[in-house]
Amino acid sequence: MEIYKGRTPIEKYDHLMETLNNVFFLDDDENPKRDFLSLLPKLYTNKEEACYNNVCVMEDGVIKGAIGLFPLEVDAAGQKLKIGGIGNVAVARDARGAGHMVTCMNLCLEEMIKDGTDFSLLGGQRQRYGFFGYEPAGVCYGFDINTGNLYRELGKGYPHPFTARLMTEDDKEFFDKFLAYKNQFPQKTIYKENTDFLQLLKSWKATPYVVLDGDEVKGYFSVSRNGKGVHEVMAFEVKDMFNVCIAAMDTVNVDGFGFSAPCYNTELCEFSAAHMSGYSMDHVEMINVLNYENFIRGFLGVKAAYDSLCDGRIVILFHGYRCDEQLLIEVKDNKVSVTPTTETPDMEIGHREGIRLIAALYSKDRLSLPANVRSWFPLPFYWASHDGV
Repeated sequence: MEIYKGRTPIEKYDHLMETLNNVFFLDDDENPKRDFLSLLPKLYTNKEEACYNNVCVMEDGVIKGAIGLFPLEVDAAGQKLKIGGIGNVAVARDARGAGHMVTCMNLCLEEMIKDGTDFSLLGGQRQRYGFFGYEPAGVCYGFDINTGNLYRELGKGYPHPFTARLMTEDDKEFFDKFLAYKNQFPQKTIYKENTDFLQLLKSWKATPYVVLDGDEVKGYFSVSRNGKGVHEVMAFEVKDMFNVCIAAMDTVNVDGFGFSAPCYNTELCEFSAAHMSGYSMDHVEMINVLNYENFIRGFLGVKAAYDSLCDGRIVILFHGYRCDEQLLIEVKDNKVSVTPTTETPDMEIGHREGIRLIAALYSKDRLSLPANVRSWFPLPFYWASHDGV
């Protein structure tokens, strides 16, 4: 038996897509059945990239396991971070129990360590991926809006001047505003020059709409693939949020929906906390930090951009997945410094416990930190649905 482990050869593109679709959607009760090309065109349209970005195990030329390893990049307060997005974790139905998922995940992690990836993200069952060093992390605020909420905020009838129409590839004004809106915040997704934003916003088979006040672009929303819910919503100015949401509710014919916001978008969070029907806090994704130095410097810098950090210093020894990192983390006059050090550590912590310490909503270990240092965490990592894998 010939066994191949590595990046998927380009000539196996059709076989790769057939394997992924059979694993995930063979028993799909949706009509038509879902498939990865239509669900995530941004990842699978370019055949060469789709194959290179899938690590696979083949037996005698037949794909038995495949995992997508998709390169992403973010600017976190000037610190550029390389991300490995994990997706389409698939094992052929006739090969389950043979260890192919473990092999592919380990290959992905080896690749990321080799190419200097700072952290990896994925969505999935916690205990399953905890085995590979992943933990739920990040800070995501969730808000709810509904017709009763709007009636009490705006009065009976709450008329609005906005209209909505399907987004097209000709909506250059929208795409320019969309990118400018995203780039105003201390955490910015770094897009390729040739990024097709319409394709991006169609991720997960969502249908994007432009929201207009006359001819002026005010925001957008997208409708979920079943046409029965609002998938995402964005108003370029917070004062227009109610009207953009109303346009979405009228278009989809729903009485309400929920949306998420990053904590660094303080204007939207303040408006929504004051006026929406309810709100909550949740993690963003599961992540595996492969470079604590860069990750902490970047996202603590993001927090310093919208919040006043307490002065302080601490030395922590992280027993990381990639390697041990002994770091001096220091804040002085809201300036962040993270550097390797040989100083005696104030705290020594394991890998997954370290992720929870710095980036999860709760950490018992965080309670043992000095109050000034404890206030730095959790770090405000956030990832929008359309940017994810």
